[in-house]
Amino acid sequence: MASIATMVAATILIGTPTAAQAHDVSKGGPWSCGWSGVSYCGYGGVGDGHTYAYACDVEADGQGYFIEWARTGASGRVGDPNGSASGCGGASVGTIHRFRMCTWVTSTIAACTEWVTT
Repeated sequence: MASIATMVAATILIGTPTAAQAHDVSKGGPWSCGWSGVSYCGYGGVGDGHTYAYACDVEADGQGYFIEWARTGASGRVGDPNGSASGCGGASVGTIHRFRMCTWVTSTIAACTEWVTT
């Protein structure tokens, strides 16, 4: 009887996501890339209990792709350093409260998605 209770408890623990995992969020967009300016740019988000920001460029257009993140008292950007080549960019930045995905349209103007609250 005790071994059955142990197996049931182990199954519940393995199959239940932690609170931190439940808050990890990803977002695609914007649709402002490519020669036409209406292609899907990439995706990114937050992971590791909302402390890791990542960006994945999927359009070989040379525009650059990044995530903007914010929390109380701090904000920043994490880009995909190799463009649309395999692999993404990411960094541990502390607890993220909101983020948005962006691409450079010009050297000073970025197109971004709406802010996502984590």
